[in-house]
Amino acid sequence: MAGCGEVKPLNPEEQSLVNAWKIGDSLQKAYARESVGGVMDLLAPPLSNRADTRIQLERLFGLFRKMDLTLVMDSGEVDETTHSVTFRAHWTMTGLPKTGSGPRYFQTGECRMVVLTRKSPAPARIESLTGDTFLSAPPKINPRP
Repeated sequence: MAGCGEVKPLNPEEQSLVNAWKIGDSLQKAYARESVGGVMDLLAPPLSNRADTRIQLERLFGLFRKMDLTLVMDSGEVDETTHSVTFRAHWTMTGLPKTGSGPRYFQTGECRMVVLTRKSPAPARIESLTGDTFLSAPPKINPRP
C-alpha cells in the first residue's frame, strides 16, 4: 500500500527504454500526418541514408488521401552491448486511394525492428527493419483478381 502513492522520476537509462518503446506511437502519428520528414526523423543509418527509403515514402503518401498505420509491438529484448532494443511488431496499414472510388487499401505484416537507445532526452531511432515493411509503397493499390 505504501508504494502505490510513490512517484519517482525515471533514471536516464529507464527513460531511454521508454523512448525506444514509444517509437511505435511516433510512427503512427507521422503516418497519420502523412509526413515523410516525420518518418525519416525516426530512422537511423543505414535506413535513413538509403535514397529509396525517402522515395518510397513519398510515393506511398502520394497514393492516398488518408493513411493510418497501427503498430503493435512486444516488450522488446534489450541488448546492452549495442545499446539497442529489438522489437517484434505486427502492423496494419489502411488508406483511402486518391484516385477512383475503389475499396480501401488494407495491408498487414510482421517485422522485427532494432531501435537504438540514446541517452535521454535524445529520441530513439530505428536502425533496421526486417520482415514485412511499412516503409514502401505497394505495387498496386487496388489489386483485382
